[in-house]
Amino acid sequence: MKDLLKQFDIPISSLKSGLHTYSYSIGQDLIDYFEYEDNWDDAQISAVARLEKRTNLMELNITVNGSVHTWCDVTGEEFRLPIEGSEDLIIKIQDIPSDDDQVIVLSPLETTLNIGQYIYETIVLAVPTKRYHPDYVAGKMDAPIPYSEDKDSVSVYHSSTHNTKDKDDDEGEIDPRWAKLKDILN
Repeated sequence: MKDLLKQFDIPISSLKSGLHTYSYSIGQDLIDYFEYEDNWDDAQISAVARLEKRTNLMELNITVNGSVHTWCDVTGEEFRLPIEGSEDLIIKIQDIPSDDDQVIVLSPLETTLNIGQYIYETIVLAVPTKRYHPDYVAGKMDAPIPYSEDKDSVSVYHSSTHNTKDKDDDEGEIDPRWAKLKDILN
């Protein structure tokens, strides 16, 4: 499995100063390698890494674009969720560690930079925590009515149907000004 990450190695010692671009096709195998567990799978993502090398500093921009297979949080229907995201990182070549999450520190003796974990993190951060089927968002699909074992009520979400008996009992107490409006319904 370690060979999987080898494709993300960048030989930084032999790179000339300037902008370098790398493209990758990412599948579920990279996500599974890092043992990430969520309710999405079957990642089909393209990643582009742009590395600008300078004397003692490098700027890395990772952009991901693609889709994952998941389920709608509201309807429970399966669908492909499009995702896109990017991450900017600074790579410093020095012996002093950094507390900044956006700064990667490499020893001056390092010859290779592996960006597999950074691509993985960009993908995971690009997948939203709330996932809605496109048909639900467009209004073409309704959310199912939540099930309740109490046959007198549908659920707390539909409490307007729950107390219909109580409303009928209170009809004698309706303000006479509002009683005229009830005649319109009949």
